[in-house]
Amino acid sequence: MNENLKQISLTTRIITNELNKKRVKELIQELEDLKAIDKQDSEVIKAAADCL
Repeated sequence: MNENLKQISLTTRIITNELNKKRVKELIQELEDLKAIDKQDSEVIKAAADCL
């Protein structure tokens, strides 16, 4: 049972990280559309999000 809990915890973290990365990319797009950040800024933020 303990092994199952570890697997569920790991899976939950992976899913959460992927959802967070997706949301960061959506926010980057919104900021680009508003001209709040430029392309270089967005590339840096995307690279950082991919490291999560």
